[in-house]
Amino acid sequence: MSIKIDRVKEYETILEIYEKEGLDTSLFGDRIATIIISGDRIIGLNNIPGVEIRGEEIEDGVRAYVEIADGTELHFPIHLCTGFLKNEGYQRVIFDITVGRNSKVKFTSHCI
Repeated sequence: MSIKIDRVKEYETILEIYEKEGLDTSLFGDRIATIIISGDRIIGLNNIPGVEIRGEEIEDGVRAYVEIADGTELHFPIHLCTGFLKNEGYQRVIFDITVGRNSKVKFTSHCI
């Protein structure tokens, strides 16, 4: 999982919340394609063979590009995690998803 050094604390906070809620923290593992967004920042990103996720920070949020190669079949869902750790604010998340021919994928998406 790629995490920028200045964002490690945010990543750890989201993981703690996930654990406290009794949710499956294995979604944050290296075998799963993941983007983790907090407010208008990308704090975690993991690509796997056949799945490329890129993101760009935009005003009040993030635009994420998810590209699945032709013929890709995944055993685990692609994990799209959005969250907002501040007390109040506005978050805009735009997903641009392209699924290649003969591909079979599922997504898990949630907000913390």
